Amino acid sequence: DGGAGTDTVMVDSIADAATVTLASSYNLSNVENLQVAAAATATYTVNASGQAGLEKIAVVENATSGNVTLSNLAADVSVELQNSVNAVDIDTVTVSLLDATGSADALDVTLKGTAGHGTDNDVADLAFSNIETLNITSAYMGTTALGAAEANDISDISADTSLTKITVSGTEKTILSVGSEASNLATVDASAAADDFTVDISAFAASSTVTGGAGNDTFTMGTRLAAGDSVDGGGNRTVAGDTLTAVVTGLTATTGVLSIANVENVDLTNNGTAVLNVAAVTGTSAINLFATSDTTTVNGIGSNHTIGL
Repeated sequence: DGGAGTDTVMVDSIADAATVTLASSYNLSNVENLQVAAAATATYTVNASGQAGLEKIAVVENATSGNVTLSNLAADVSVELQNSVNAVDIDTVTVSLLDATGSADALDVTLKGTAGHGTDNDVADLAFSNIETLNITSAYMGTTALGAAEANDISDISADTSLTKITVSGTEKTILSVGSEASNLATVDASAAADDFTVDISAFAASSTVTGGAGNDTFTMGTRLAAGDSVDGGGNRTVAGDTLTAVVTGLTATTGVLSIANVENVDLTNNGTAVLNVAAVTGTSAINLFATSDTTTVNGIGSNHTIGL
């Protein structure tokens, strides 16, 4: 019994293929935070059903790697992914809620990388279903912030058509790639992110809204950019600014009406025919057009635009 205050219990060396059901495996009460870690390369499951008072489960990557399943989380239980050892990343983390039948379910995930990793602190895959909003906070382990070449990185967010919104906040660089399963994802809001934010949103739904934060952000749109989309890069960490890349082949006078703000570098590739209207593109340093043997018509050019060929 943890009694009053905020208490933490760590369960380590979980065996490969084990399922730990908190309510029956451990006699815990008034314990708000649970840290779990596995034996080397173990794949395991933590079942939170019936564990009253739990507020957070932290998955500790302690020089091992293996897939982790966190099941039956109550609606107010958050997840923390601790990439605590250099040169080792976190494998697939699958999360499910005890009750995800509502239309406004949210999952709060904190990413904590380690300074000195030298590269990205990777989570191979964050998988979940029947959750409408994913809230990500990007932070760090210990007392030292991530270095200039380091970031918290989720290589694949494997959701489903329930996911409609992702928010990003925190002090550290963040890289996200969203899988094609999340075909109804329409909003990514990183306005509360203090450092660089990189997102691949090639699989977005039509008419998407994307907002960057205070860093130098990178938006990879694939063939998704079209009329109805709204991209705002927000502020910048340095004068290099934000970058948006997209393939605009096939856009017409109707579908090629672009709405982009505060993205300094807009790089558009056309491998055929495209008609663009950039009247609502503001705050750019350059709109760069790339391709060979293409025909690109650009309408709405104002005194605030620089077109790079």
